[in-house]
Amino acid sequence: MLATIWLSLALFDTAQADIMGLLRCSGSEKDPMTKLQLFWPAFMVFERRLKHGDWVRLSFAFRREVSIDSALDFRKYDRRLSLDENIVTLHMRFIEKENRLSINAHDTPGVWQNNEQSIPWRENWKRGSLLKIEIRYRNSMFEIYEMTSMGTLLISKFLNRHRDTELITATGDFFYITEAQLICYGNDPDVGR
Repeated sequence: MLATIWLSLALFDTAQADIMGLLRCSGSEKDPMTKLQLFWPAFMVFERRLKHGDWVRLSFAFRREVSIDSALDFRKYDRRLSLDENIVTLHMRFIEKENRLSINAHDTPGVWQNNEQSIPWRENWKRGSLLKIEIRYRNSMFEIYEMTSMGTLLISKFLNRHRDTELITATGDFFYITEAQLICYGNDPDVGR
């Protein structure tokens, strides 16, 4: 616990604090999501590193005026590197022109793994549309879901080769993250859904 608090304080003590925000733990999926400003911080730091069983929910809208080419990156944190050089533990890139969602991660900083997944584009992933996703963290994989009016639909399961996922960021300026939630179910024996 002290290490978690130290990490959060260390991150906010840096000169990069103005581009960072802290995403605090929710105790339940029934808790409300955190509403974000239109220009949310470039990096959202989790209150503590992800543990087996944690969920992260994000709600975002794609911009209307440009073709969709945007990515969400989950990252580990190494103080010796600048924030954008930290290893990507999960990369989800929405690419409208290629009609796909690309999912991958780094093997080592800056070097992509050889197991990229290409998910076919879904009809409701449109410019101006609101998308809600849920990432369920497991020690061995990320489970990625889309939350719809018809229920929670699996997008993909992606193997997790890294420990210590501690922050999230976005690349591309083509969508707005409106809400976020870190649900700290981590290591809870009752969570296995």
